[in-house]
Amino acid sequence: MRNRIPMFIAAAVAFAASVLIPWLVIPTDIWNTAIYASVVLLAVSTSLIFITPVLFGSRGNAGGIAAIGPSFMLIVLMSVWSFGILIAGVTVLPVQWVWAGNIVTVAIGIWGLLAINAAVSRANSDAKQNPDSRIEWRSMCLLLQQRSTDDGLKLNLNRLAEKIRFSASSIDNVAKTEETEIETIIYNTLPGEIGKPAETSLADSLIGKIEELLLIRNQKLQIARSKF
Repeated sequence: MRNRIPMFIAAAVAFAASVLIPWLVIPTDIWNTAIYASVVLLAVSTSLIFITPVLFGSRGNAGGIAAIGPSFMLIVLMSVWSFGILIAGVTVLPVQWVWAGNIVTVAIGIWGLLAINAAVSRANSDAKQNPDSRIEWRSMCLLLQQRSTDDGLKLNLNRLAEKIRFSASSIDNVAKTEETEIETIIYNTLPGEIGKPAETSLADSLIGKIEELLLIRNQKLQIARSKF
């Protein structure tokens, strides 16, 4: 919450400045309901420049973070458009055209934010339906590391967990054979070797096998991404 406070303060300052500057600069006899509306839209859009990234970023998921850029650009465009409508309304545009510009600004803003929010919801839904296997693999390696009493094996499991952490993310229908083998070893074969004596345990060789499969998997994923 503390990290958001400066952004909210900046938003409040932007809102106040967007209202006070036109009030001080625009002659009194020019003001009408359309100009008032334009000033309010300008103030709201400039304050949203600081608030919108906080709202999307606070979701704490990849979709929300990815939406920060598009939402920021949308709000900036709204601010520029609102400013242009205000200047045109003060100088040349009749009242009805200023109202039309204000309505277009609101419509674009609502449509854009709804579209971004829908995209974020879809991305998060897909992420829940297709969870990142690397997280589960790494968690299992760390769990096995805690169960092991052999210092050397602990180091090897930690090394494997880090290699999984920095391995490539999955792509549909790519390297599925390697991923299936990795899961079979991590969940079925490797746990049974953890409690055995070091001289009879196959844990180290299984870890080496997983690392080899990870390397092949990463190469296939890299080749697949280079074709996009």
